Amino acid sequence: MDKFWNPDVWLPPNVTWADLEPNDKIAYADHRHLAIPLPFAIVFLGVRFVLERLVEIVWVRFFVRYFSLRFLYYEICTL
Repeated sequence: MDKFWNPDVWLPPNVTWADLEPNDKIAYADHRHLAIPLPFAIVFLGVRFVLERLVEIVWVRFFVRYFSLRFLYYEICTL
């Protein structure tokens, strides 16, 4: 396993793993930073899915009724 993490493979010259440790000047991203955005993204995708389905049906019925766009109704409702 030491050969896999060899600094000669992964790091540029004159840089060691100790240079990459977080300190007062350098702060790297942490996996915990995704605790809020990922649930929000899932909620937004769910809302988008529901709204697309519900709003699409209402708009299609409106256009079919008032503009006689029968081809649009059959095309979207058969998806």
